Amino acid sequence: MSLSSSSASAPTPLPRPRSNSTTGNDATARPLEAARRLAVPLVLVALAALVVLLAAENRRLERALLIASERSAGGLAIGDVLPAFDVQPLASTGGVFDPSVLAAGDLRNALLFFFTTTCTVCEQNHDAWARLAQENASSRIVLGIGLDDPSAVQRYVAEHELPFDIAAARDGYLAESLGLPGVPMTVAIDGAGVVEARELGVLPSGWSVDAATR
Repeated sequence: MSLSSSSASAPTPLPRPRSNSTTGNDATARPLEAARRLAVPLVLVALAALVVLLAAENRRLERALLIASERSAGGLAIGDVLPAFDVQPLASTGGVFDPSVLAAGDLRNALLFFFTTTCTVCEQNHDAWARLAQENASSRIVLGIGLDDPSAVQRYVAEHELPFDIAAARDGYLAESLGLPGVPMTVAIDGAGVVEARELGVLPSGWSVDAATR
């Protein structure tokens, strides 16, 4: 009887809570998964930045090689100060070209198109030169320079109706004195009177001063 009474009044032990190892693993796994998800876009961003940097460095090296090759060949090269030379104005489209600026060697912010009247390749640049003249009319002096006799250049201008100011060399030695290797030649002069871009031959489609100087 006493045993029965004692047993009935004894406290009932509570079951021990089982350790939830799965919950602990989940708590650890969530930050790791989040870190992995964050790492992927960060790696992609870093790779994209590296590609941009390598492309910029490649352009810089290409420009340096171009300058070096031009200097080794002689003639007007990127980085050269445009020398003074004399031309005879022939036709104006309302531009602000002053030949005395060239004669004094003070030409700044200009775009020059060198051609000859017998150069059939030069004619392939007419449309591109017209586009460049329009794009740069408010920021640069735009001038076509014929390297032939002024009377021949005047007839050429009348025939082709070039939409920019035209001048002609006063003698037959301008190309030689400037060291021009050939025509057509497109030359961009910066605000310090330095050659910042030049392109010999037919201009690539969409060529611009900004793209050439990047």
